[in-house]
Amino acid sequence: MRKNRVGGQAVIEGVMMRSLDRYVVAVRKPDGTIELKVEPYISISKRNQGLGAPIIRGIVGFFETLLIGIKSLNWSAEVSSPSEKNNKASNLVNTTLALFVALVLFLFIPLGLSNAAGLKPYPFLFNLFTGFIRVAIFLLYLYLISKIPDIKRFFQYHGAEHKSIFAYEAGKSLTLENVRAESPYHPRCGTSFLFITVLFAIIFFAVVDGAYAKLTGAPPALFVRIGLHFLLLPVMIGFTWEILRLSGELYERVKWARIFILPGLALQHITALEPSDDQIEIAIFALKNAVGEEDA
Repeated sequence: MRKNRVGGQAVIEGVMMRSLDRYVVAVRKPDGTIELKVEPYISISKRNQGLGAPIIRGIVGFFETLLIGIKSLNWSAEVSSPSEKNNKASNLVNTTLALFVALVLFLFIPLGLSNAAGLKPYPFLFNLFTGFIRVAIFLLYLYLISKIPDIKRFFQYHGAEHKSIFAYEAGKSLTLENVRAESPYHPRCGTSFLFITVLFAIIFFAVVDGAYAKLTGAPPALFVRIGLHFLLLPVMIGFTWEILRLSGELYERVKWARIFILPGLALQHITALEPSDDQIEIAIFALKNAVGEEDA
């Protein structure tokens, strides 16, 4: 079994793979050939000892992953659809709009509905109901977009990414036969991270709201609550990152650690689908270039 961990994500008509010192994006062009992008990159938390502390490294890792993911997606869009002109201003607007919609869907709407339900004086019930709304929105959103043909292909590339990483981490040669035999559901998947974050938010923000009520003598008003939750979101992300990291390391050895992974694994039946051989080929190509041919 190889000790060097790798990660990745699906992109448009391709896969991004990230190793300790670089990230690589492989995309299938309209003519059937593969275009490759290799970018040297070492995590800031590895370069700065102070940022490598637990929780902090999770916050740093999340935002690094987010930025690399957005860059990789934008590049894959250009390569897979060269007829469409690259418009950086348009990309910025689309990214900003997507973040705004995410905030509205997963922060403002759940908090607003819980407040309207009259749960403001009860921190635990408030956050339990808020969490339920977030989970419902999240699951409905994923289910609906999974019906779009292009998104289905995207999720198949996601499955190809998982299969190739499984084969690599098991010490197998990265051949089509070996990779095809692996599972498309991986315990360290970003989908698991998102789902665990939504679930963990119920407990985390219940504690935050309860502490605020104890200190001030009254539960937080709606906009105070939104502000508190938004400000403490990075801290919660850091906690969740550590939980997923530890659970991923203990997954094979400690059965109880699988409790934190199981919801995300179940969700991957929507987001990580069985890929075709040509999609697996892309994932293998990206991974080999990320870790070095001699180690694959």
